[in-house]
Amino acid sequence: MPIWKDRLSQIAIVLFLFFTGWWLFLLTTGSTETLGAKNLLFGALYGTTMSLFGTIVGLTAAKYWGGWKSIMGKAMIVLSIGLFGQFIGQFAFSFYNIVLNVETPYPSLADVGYFGNIPFYALGIIFLSRASGAYVNIKKAGAMLFAIIVPVLMIGLSYFMFLREYDFTDVPLLTSLLDFGYPLGLGLNVALIIVTYQLSRKMLGGLMKKRIMFLVVAFIAQYIADFNFLYQNLQGTWYNGGYGDYLYLVAYLFMALGIFQLRSVALALHRSHEGA
Repeated sequence: MPIWKDRLSQIAIVLFLFFTGWWLFLLTTGSTETLGAKNLLFGALYGTTMSLFGTIVGLTAAKYWGGWKSIMGKAMIVLSIGLFGQFIGQFAFSFYNIVLNVETPYPSLADVGYFGNIPFYALGIIFLSRASGAYVNIKKAGAMLFAIIVPVLMIGLSYFMFLREYDFTDVPLLTSLLDFGYPLGLGLNVALIIVTYQLSRKMLGGLMKKRIMFLVVAFIAQYIADFNFLYQNLQGTWYNGGYGDYLYLVAYLFMALGIFQLRSVALALHRSHEGA
């Protein structure tokens, strides 16, 4: 089902446009202070609203794919749990800022959600690759080479951009693990979804491959948003309600749309089986 005909996708886009308007308002009237009240409220609501909306829809829609009994159902469930990790991270981040009125420490409870979503997303992509036929195609020589090169390039890029001059001096072990885990884990997820998209067979007449494209955009947007956050954090230029938050809003939108599109395919199949 096209986005413009899917009710949930329409709601997600309306929410996105609402938060876009809010962000533009902040851009002209808000402050660049990390703990600015207007900016904190925006940061608290856009992320929790978009991520929780996508999570609930994804988990409820998984039943149309057979839930945990099918590969596609597992993909939907695990991807939704990954998106819920974003909700946890955003909620905890805002709790520090708004309730405790302090800048979010690093590491913190927010990292439980932000970092915890990385393995769930990876597992969800693996399930998706099996359901879409990419897992079968990867056994071919050319496809296998592609599947090796893309992850190596993404991990290499992440290391070069963030970690090649990393100084371990007086850095706590947990902080170092997160500093390495974020860029490398996110880079690997981008590589996995690109490989899955490229190697997907003509499942359902190519319908699945078109839906996976939304997830490709979502993971690339997430990688760019986290890339920017790490950079701004290192430079001391990050503030709530800035362009960095808008990058996350875009990432959450496409992740939700990707999940909704997989839901629409499941609903269409479910209705066709009922009518048969």
